[in-house]
Amino acid sequence: MEKLKKRSIFTIALLLTVGLTANCGTKTSDYMKDTSVSISSLDSASVITSSSSLTSQNFGINNDTALNKSEDLSAIDKTSLDKSSQSENGFAFLNGDITFDDIAADYTEDIKNEIDKIAASGYTMEEEIAEVKRLSDKFDKLAEAAGTQYEMNITSVWYFVIWDSELNSIWQRMNQATKDTILEEERVWIKNRDRIAEKINEENEKGSIFSLLVNTDRAMFAENRSYILASLYAKDRGEKFELPQREAVGNYLSSEDDSTLLIKYGMEAGSIDALLTITDKCEVAGKVTGDGDKLHFESNDGYVTGTIEYSWDGAVFKVDQSNNENLPANSSYMFDMAL
Repeated sequence: MEKLKKRSIFTIALLLTVGLTANCGTKTSDYMKDTSVSISSLDSASVITSSSSLTSQNFGINNDTALNKSEDLSAIDKTSLDKSSQSENGFAFLNGDITFDDIAADYTEDIKNEIDKIAASGYTMEEEIAEVKRLSDKFDKLAEAAGTQYEMNITSVWYFVIWDSELNSIWQRMNQATKDTILEEERVWIKNRDRIAEKINEENEKGSIFSLLVNTDRAMFAENRSYILASLYAKDRGEKFELPQREAVGNYLSSEDDSTLLIKYGMEAGSIDALLTITDKCEVAGKVTGDGDKLHFESNDGYVTGTIEYSWDGAVFKVDQSNNENLPANSSYMFDMAL
């Protein structure tokens, strides 16, 4: 429920979102073309990603050696932050009333410094993740003070910066052998993180809310991935680390092709939508019901029903009944990575 709480901070903005659509057949999505390009690099010795300073020209991932390139997402809807409003005294917004200068400040370096302090404090990985969560919670005060869409877009980015910074910090400290083992998996994660975040919210692509929605999903993906790396690093250190219960809402993909299973909150309170894409063959949207790690799916057109089983390792979609020739009954689809 923690991530649901984060989303509730932006309730007014999120009420503007619309549900998923259904389509079967080839579908091509156009993504934002006017944002700056970010570059992610990864080799067996490097960090996963690196959030650069937020400026009027760029916010995102910048490394000298490019492995993957993806369009970066502006934190403030094609507008710029005033670099002169950069925080001078850490998280000054925690003291007293919050002003627009507090909302418009650049907290990138403050966050990175705080993550470095947490990493150097000798915590177990369970304690470290708890500390990063507390850091994230501090920014709720800033987000709650945002009164306009512009301000909501600005404040939404810091949750991603926090968990992206933690993700990089853990990667830097992991054993080389462990890095080598999951290197290809990390490449797939980097390649798809922004793409999936955009796809989930593509119906709002031209709206002022788009940046907020995408930033929120990127933060969720980075937080989830931090848990995975924390569990692996804890094992290297001989520590116990118990992964939290994974929420139904999440996104799953196949490392073999472009098939995806996207699960998101619906417009109605308590509702959950899902979008199943099997490469370029079929795209089916529907509703998800049920509790625990086994869910029931029914397509919006009523042609397909199925079962979704999910975990931190991925998900399986099993077709129970179908009048869709592209999704035959009793077929199964494996998504071996969870975002």
